[in-house]
Amino acid sequence: MAEYGLDWNILSSTNTDGAPAMVGQHSGVATKLKQKTSGNFVGSHCIIHQESLASKHLKMHHVMQPIIKIVNFIRSRGLNHRQFRQFLQDLDEKFSDVPYFTEVRWLSRGVVLERFFALRDPIQAFMLEKGNPIDYDNDWRVDCAFLVDMNKHLTDLNVNLQGKNLIVTQMYSCIQAFETKLRLWENQVKNQTSDHFPHLKSFGTVDQKKLDQYSQLLQNLITELTIVLKTSTK
Repeated sequence: MAEYGLDWNILSSTNTDGAPAMVGQHSGVATKLKQKTSGNFVGSHCIIHQESLASKHLKMHHVMQPIIKIVNFIRSRGLNHRQFRQFLQDLDEKFSDVPYFTEVRWLSRGVVLERFFALRDPIQAFMLEKGNPIDYDNDWRVDCAFLVDMNKHLTDLNVNLQGKNLIVTQMYSCIQAFETKLRLWENQVKNQTSDHFPHLKSFGTVDQKKLDQYSQLLQNLITELTIVLKTSTK
């Protein structure tokens, strides 16, 4: 501000990820900025970060945790990784590798899930060969398919929110439109229509009890996104 000769009092707000270093009561960046201004300064939580946090309420840890463990077993050891790549090459698979999972990078989740699902059978065969057999029952496979599809939708939303030159009202509209889609999908899934969930649809008719579970997960996500929208209008 000093370098460009700008008055601190023209600064009206800042957007953060909510981390203590940013919003801490005494030494947080937002707190220090407020002290520098005339007092009308407002700190807000980044809408993209809020969307990512809301997405974590899609609680399917029984699917995600085994995938992370298997992928990291393959990728974290050089020998395993080389053998796995050769294994896929010998099978003439479409994909030649599975990406490493990074918790702090939201977009990596969707990529890992989709690739894992595509390679689930070769991965199962490779793990058996390595003396670490894994058993996917049909329920787990169906849950995985739903999670792959849902994460693809969430990843697309996240990418749209990170578009260049977007203003907050455009981001708000993106999330609002996505919330509307979720309501549609929630109703469709509950009624055995999975056109917007291609991986799930590939399993044909799915048990109604399981579809009701997915419907509830979508309702939970709708609730969280509604909170994001309300927070963003304050």
